[in-house]
Amino acid sequence: MKNYTHPKDFKSIRVKVDQKDWTFITVSFEIFQDITNPFWTGKLRISDTQNRVMFDKITQGSLVDIYIEDRTTKQHFQFIIYKMNRDLIKQHHYEYEFELIHISWLKDQKQRISKQYKKKQANDFVTEMIGKIGGIDFAEKTTGNYSFIVPNMSPMTAAQWAAKWGVSAVSGGADLFIYQSSHNGWSYKSLEKMIRTRSLILKNIKKIPQNIKNEDHSELEDYFISMEQYKFINHVDSIPNVMKGAFANTTLVHDIKKKNAKEVTFKYGQDIPEDAKRKPFKRFDEAPKAHITYQPIHQYNIEKKEKNFEEDHKKWNGSRKSNIMKLDTNRLLVSIPGRIDIFNQLGFSTYVELPSQQDIEISKPQDEFYKGLYIITAMRHIFNQKSFETFIELGKKRLERSL
Repeated sequence: MKNYTHPKDFKSIRVKVDQKDWTFITVSFEIFQDITNPFWTGKLRISDTQNRVMFDKITQGSLVDIYIEDRTTKQHFQFIIYKMNRDLIKQHHYEYEFELIHISWLKDQKQRISKQYKKKQANDFVTEMIGKIGGIDFAEKTTGNYSFIVPNMSPMTAAQWAAKWGVSAVSGGADLFIYQSSHNGWSYKSLEKMIRTRSLILKNIKKIPQNIKNEDHSELEDYFISMEQYKFINHVDSIPNVMKGAFANTTLVHDIKKKNAKEVTFKYGQDIPEDAKRKPFKRFDEAPKAHITYQPIHQYNIEKKEKNFEEDHKKWNGSRKSNIMKLDTNRLLVSIPGRIDIFNQLGFSTYVELPSQQDIEISKPQDEFYKGLYIITAMRHIFNQKSFETFIELGKKRLERSL
């Protein structure tokens, strides 16, 4: 079974740079999506034997349009070039690699926000900020109404700042991320919401052990997305996570008005009980002082009783440090045939089945701990003249069952 889609399977593929058709000199292009990056990025590689870069006056800031169409779906991606690399192959023959970022990034950089907000929920604030550069596809409800000042930030920087201290009404933790989820839309979603929301297109991904067949010894029916290759990017690497406060951490809180200080300890899963029940480690939450940070607090407005988010540090500070690293322990990379209908599947979950790490038994061919729901955290779509394939990065924040 092939693990790619052939370009001839598509109805149309075009690449334009500053409205000039560069399809015929395009060697390959890649599109990157990641829940930790608020903008889509990409790479475009071309083979230039006619000095088209100079004649067409292509430089940083040039607009790149990529059009892909199959029988049922059309996609149009708009990027701008922010970096150019050139290699001389031979006389009058250059290969260029252009690094790209979504056009909305420039729209974000044109604006700055300096404003006071009163009694605002994080999800409402994020929706307002994202509305200045595009639209919100999904904004998860958060808890708490806070008053604060935005100090000369771009809309996206301000939105990401709010994601840091926003507490999800779904999970109860500070596990919210802002990421581009469509061509002109963004999502503000918690890890818990992601894992509870199953992808309709990438619902199941499996790796079938080679010795497992149907009763007639034929291959199993391919009613799921089949992975040809997979590997754990970061299966177990606990020392950095201990030092960064993923399993436990301590905050030294200094009350400026009362002139006193106290320690606040957070342990893994304290905010999300299901994570504590099925945590992928032992003992490391016994060292909360391996990571200590300082947090000053003060009442925002004594007369009007307005609360600053810093006063609610117990709800988000330790939780945030833990949650942003929950996907670092078990990260799985799989390759599947390229598809153009999955660009909006970032931030959903898929059910993964992997071969058992022990000697395979016919009755238990799948891994009991590492099967189950994984979050689609990143996708890399690679197109060249021979193939189109997609690499999907999956994150598992808790085991399928307790250790």
